Amino acid sequence: MNMSRYQGARRIGFVGLGDMGGPIARRIAAAGFPLTVWARRASAFSELGSEPYDVAASLADLGRKRDLVGLCVFGDDDVRQVAVGPGGLLNSLPPESVLLIHSTVSAELCIELASIASERGVHVVDAPVSGARAATVRGELTIMLGGQRALAPQLMPVLETYGKVIRWMGPLGSGQITKALNNVLGFGTGQLANLAIETGVALELDPDALIDVLTTGSGGSFALNSLVNVLMNDAQFAMHAAKMIEKDTHLFHRACRTHGVAPTKLEEMAVARIAHITPRIRLSDNP
Repeated sequence: MNMSRYQGARRIGFVGLGDMGGPIARRIAAAGFPLTVWARRASAFSELGSEPYDVAASLADLGRKRDLVGLCVFGDDDVRQVAVGPGGLLNSLPPESVLLIHSTVSAELCIELASIASERGVHVVDAPVSGARAATVRGELTIMLGGQRALAPQLMPVLETYGKVIRWMGPLGSGQITKALNNVLGFGTGQLANLAIETGVALELDPDALIDVLTTGSGGSFALNSLVNVLMNDAQFAMHAAKMIEKDTHLFHRACRTHGVAPTKLEEMAVARIAHITPRIRLSDNP
């Protein structure tokens, strides 16, 4: 990758080296950007493999002299703690730097943090991602941006190392609203997929053959593949997924009520998905 053509952000920080954040940070480092990371657990650094990176002694240390810091932690409380908690990033990021929020959180939190950051001359952009870990590893994420488009020259060279579809959705918080809508659509599709499998079994169809047909036929979807390849086989991940569905459905509900949008079938299907995240019928239960 030809770094000479890049303008803007070069000194990158990253917090949150989990299932999505780890591969994102690894691709940033592989592209040649000087990367400094911070994590609560030393084991998280294994996500970076053999790519070059530095480890900050603290969040405050990470913030110093960084042009851009990405956050990829779980929810509102986690982002708030990292950004404005004791020794948080916004206490040390320099003027004109950018805090890039990849976490799926509320639009209101992004606006709240931007207000605090502006006192230091720091910019906040919300940039939730979609595509799952495999797409992250390939550098093919979908990234939904909310905030100042004028920051594009500073951000795009970095975002392009792990994003394939990168779209500005509107003012700050718009990326989060888009992500909530995207996720609720996926949850509803997953609920329909679950019901299709249960109905097929009730109709006395062969379960294994049914899944082969559904996943390769016109009814196939990302949600269906996730159901049969992951959720039906990994109860622990299914429980984690249920927590994510509950969180993101709440974010969608909050966004809709804030904008005066009445409840829709999308919310109803997503709520139903929480209760049915682990399907009643498993292939192993059938002869």
